[in-house]
Amino acid sequence: NNGGQEPLRRKRDRERLRRQNETDEQRSIRLNKQRVLDRRRLQSETPQEKIIRLERMRQRASTRNSVETEEQRSSRLADLRQRATVRVNEETEEERTSRLADLSQRANVRVSEETEEERNGRETDLER
Repeated sequence: NNGGQEPLRRKRDRERLRRQNETDEQRSIRLNKQRVLDRRRLQSETPQEKIIRLERMRQRASTRNSVETEEQRSSRLADLRQRATVRVNEETEEERTSRLADLSQRANVRVSEETEEERNGRETDLER
């Protein structure tokens, strides 16, 4: 036996099959439930957990970006834009305020950590 990998693979296969056969309504319900769970998890996450989560996301993104084709990238970005639009349309005023405050804080951190060279590059980009 390969150390318990088989049941996990079967579970993933079952999940994939179920997703292929679900209706738009079922998909919408599943994604909404997932969004609620994700939101709860994020609200109770410690700063350390957040750093670890973001680092893992960066790692996955850089791995993906190195192997994806232009068409895959374009499709992925279109999908992300669509999902962001839906999320923004559905968010409450409180969530919006929280998201904007978080973005503002991340921008301030980024600006405070950037080098002279990075700032000049960013300002040049903005002028264009």
